[in-house]
Amino acid sequence: MWLDRHEQLEGPLWASVNGGTTILAVTSSPQKDFLQPTKVMHSGGRPMVDFVRHGLGHFGGAWSEIEENMTAAFGYSKPQDGVAACSWGDGRIDLFWRGPDDHLKHAWYPYDGGWSWEQDLTADFGLSPLKGRPAACSWSEGRLDVFYRGTDDHLKHVWYPWGENWSFEQDLTTAFHYGPLKSDPAACSWGEGRLDVFWRGTDDHLKHAWYPWGDDWSFEQDLSASFGYGTITSPPAACSWEPGRMDVFYGAGGSIKHAWYPYGEDWSFEQDMTAAYGHGPLRSDGPAAAAWAPGRMDVFWQGSNRHLEHGWYPWGDDWSGTEDMTALKAVYNRLGSAPAACSWGPNRLDVFYCATDGSLRHILH
Repeated sequence: MWLDRHEQLEGPLWASVNGGTTILAVTSSPQKDFLQPTKVMHSGGRPMVDFVRHGLGHFGGAWSEIEENMTAAFGYSKPQDGVAACSWGDGRIDLFWRGPDDHLKHAWYPYDGGWSWEQDLTADFGLSPLKGRPAACSWSEGRLDVFYRGTDDHLKHVWYPWGENWSFEQDLTTAFHYGPLKSDPAACSWGEGRLDVFWRGTDDHLKHAWYPWGDDWSFEQDLSASFGYGTITSPPAACSWEPGRMDVFYGAGGSIKHAWYPYGEDWSFEQDMTAAYGHGPLRSDGPAAAAWAPGRMDVFWQGSNRHLEHGWYPWGDDWSGTEDMTALKAVYNRLGSAPAACSWGPNRLDVFYCATDGSLRHILH
C-alpha cells in the first residue's frame, strides 16, 4: 500500500499489482461525495467507479505504450481506405470500413467483454458496394448513422436502429438531388435528432447537408461558394463539441484548413492551420477530428513521412503545435491510411489507422 495509516485517511487505497498501480477501494468516510453531494463515500461499487472516472477525466493520462494489431488479434479484414470510428456513450466504440470485397464491415466494443466479430452489413442487409472510406456518427445512446460513397459516386446512408436492426440503404443523392461526390464524406452530430454531412464536390468545393431541415434532409449547401473557401484536395473531417457547434477540417494542397459554425451567426472564415500553427503537411487522404468536451478538439493526420501527427485545441489559449505520435512512441507503426478518431468521454481518445502492411491498428489515450 502507498498509505500506511489509511484507516485515518480518506480517498483511494492503492496497491502495486503485476507491476502496475491499481485502486483496491475507496475509504468510507462521512465526507460528502464530490460527484453526488447528497451521498457519502463508500468502499466500493458505483461511487468508486465514479471517483476513478472523475480522476481520469480531469487529471490527465498518457498515450498507450502498445499499438494493438486488431487484424491479428480479432481476424478483421484489412480496411481498403482506413476506418470510420464513433462512440454513442461511455465505454462504447463502433468501427466501419470497406473490406477487400467492397462490402461495408462493422465491429464494436464491448461485445461480451471485448471486441466483436466482423459484421458484413452489405451481405446482411443488401447494401450496394462502397467506394472509399465510410463516415459514422451517433446522436444518442443506441443510435448509429453511417454515410458512404457508392460506386456511382452517390451519397448513401444507413442507420441503426431502424425498427430492431439496421435500416435499408437510403440514396441521398437521388432523393435530395445532391451532386456527385469526389471524396469520402464526413459526418458529425451535435445532439439528438441532428446530423451534418460534408464532402468534396466535383468542383472541389466543400459541400454540406444536414438533417433535419424542416422535416427531412436539407438542400446541398456550397460552403466554398458561399463563404469564399478555397478549393479542397482531400476528404473533410468533422466534429462537434456541443449543440450548435461544428468544426470542419480538410486539405488544400498539403495545408490543413479549418472552418467552424457558428462564427457570429454563420460559418467562419477559412483558417489555415499549416500557416498559423505549423500543422501539416497533409497527405491527400485527409485528417481526422474528435471532440471530448466543450472547447476541446483533437485533430490527427498522416504526415508526408507517414507519421501520425496530432494537434489540439485549446493548448493554453489557442491551438498547439504538431505532436509527432510516431516519433513519440517507437512501437507505433508508420501509417498506410488516414487515421480515424473518436472519444467516449473527457480525456479519452481512441485512434485507429492502417499500418503500411494494411493491418488495422489501435492506440488510445
